[in-house]
Amino acid sequence: MGTVGVDQGEGVADPEVPQDVKDLVADFPAAPYSAAVVVTDAAGRLVVVNPAYKDGWELPGGMAEEGEAPHESAAREVAEEIGLDLLIGRLLVCDVTSAAVYGRPVLHFVFDTRPLTDAEVRDLRAVDLELVGAAALPPDDALAALHPRVARRAAVALEMRRSGGTVYLVDGRPTAE
Repeated sequence: MGTVGVDQGEGVADPEVPQDVKDLVADFPAAPYSAAVVVTDAAGRLVVVNPAYKDGWELPGGMAEEGEAPHESAAREVAEEIGLDLLIGRLLVCDVTSAAVYGRPVLHFVFDTRPLTDAEVRDLRAVDLELVGAAALPPDDALAALHPRVARRAAVALEMRRSGGTVYLVDGRPTAE
């Protein structure tokens, strides 16, 4: 699994959560979530991957596995999809796809990471059998290749990277101005 850039709070002990509270939380319906990473190179090209099982390109990332935190999922997915062990940086976007799309809300987390080196871009390839390709494209070309929902999320993530901000979206759009 990829390296994560999150302080694990070692040396700080949290009080034990009572079992009745754990049982209560375990019974809540969990929203599925995905985690992706904005990966660029020094020239600002955006890395995108092409899944064989759906139309449109995607940011490197995917659905979380049982028990994974979003940043862990992002690191694992990048390693599985393009073979890179990247330090996962700060959260850029949290986007909620409304229940109207998938029948239940789905959360999408988009994280930042360092730019790829020239050698990493030269060797960039899809290593996951579910992908038919990976590419580093100029941002406008990459956004045009992405599914419209993903493109909106990615465009905002690139803006958050530039501005130093983090944003909450619903269906790829800000909830307030």
